[in-house]
Amino acid sequence: SNSMSDPTQAGGQRKIDAAVTAVMEVINLLKAGDQAAVVSFNGAAELVSPLTKNKAALAAAVNSLPNRQGAGTRIDLGLSTGAEELNSSRHLQGNVRAIVLVTDGEQLDNGGSQAVLDAASAAKATGIKVLTVGLGQGVNAEVLRQAASDPSLFFSAPRAEDLAQLYREVARLIPCP
Repeated sequence: SNSMSDPTQAGGQRKIDAAVTAVMEVINLLKAGDQAAVVSFNGAAELVSPLTKNKAALAAAVNSLPNRQGAGTRIDLGLSTGAEELNSSRHLQGNVRAIVLVTDGEQLDNGGSQAVLDAASAAKATGIKVLTVGLGQGVNAEVLRQAASDPSLFFSAPRAEDLAQLYREVARLIPCP
């Protein structure tokens, strides 16, 4: 969303820049058989890159995220779009299906917190592991904790600079064969 252009603290790095840098590190950690997809969300959700093993395509999708910012925080649509892709025929059997949801906000309308929890429950019901990351101070940590597959799979990144280390830890939690 547009708020990703803000720093998490005065004089800090913009959230979107920290997120792009951190995700690029994760892309570089992908092994030959690993797949990833990129979903952006604000007032709507978009599958920016379908599941692929192509690191260059993933990097291009991630680098396009700053140009996709817009108003709104539809976490539920982001979760649903990610789950739909993970349940598609592009998913390789044997690979772990997981969503790493990163948000710097809270869904206040369009069903609010309940819509987020419902979308997370629907994803989890199909066997998808949901990990959540709250970036900055404007998140509803309790909703993100409940949306995660386990409360221990909610991570707080109070500063944008915390994302890279956090993503490396998250990547270790969702290994593929």
